[in-house]
Amino acid sequence: MTDTPRPRFTGARLYNDPDRLFSFWYPHTWHQMQPEGQRNTVLVAPQADHLATSFSVEVRDLGMPVTQEDLPLLREAVEEGLVQLGDYQMEAFGTFDEPGRFGFELRYTFRFEDTWRKRRALLYYRDHYQYSLIAQGATIEDFDTWQPMFSYMMLTCNAGGFDLRAWAEGQQRNSGED
Repeated sequence: MTDTPRPRFTGARLYNDPDRLFSFWYPHTWHQMQPEGQRNTVLVAPQADHLATSFSVEVRDLGMPVTQEDLPLLREAVEEGLVQLGDYQMEAFGTFDEPGRFGFELRYTFRFEDTWRKRRALLYYRDHYQYSLIAQGATIEDFDTWQPMFSYMMLTCNAGGFDLRAWAEGQQRNSGED
């Protein structure tokens, strides 16, 4: 049992990709970074100087549409990428098919130097785009600590931008209806 207090949810900020390819809500106390030279990529972390515990979203234009028939080949490529991690243990590797998107959800641990890290990855395809959502803990314990926040970010991440003003106006209009 650890004496570390669980994180508390006290507020959220909205991230909208500059090209409106995705949006998500993240804890307002977390730090946002965009890797240099990677336009449709963002990373948020609870500590600005320690990015090993983080949540990231990356969107890549694959140049051609992807279909469900491509899933076996895509899975093979994902598995080849995992092998490059070296020492890793797969906890779950599943496929999903939802309206407008399909892909893989993975949960695994891997050794980085002398530490075991834990990741949850959601890789999905929509038309000719690949969306990669990665939640990672610097340690297995860090992942478990931040799991509720990671789940919140994954659940609120959507393809396309989120217009907060239009949403609020719609809520206002709907609240007047009986």
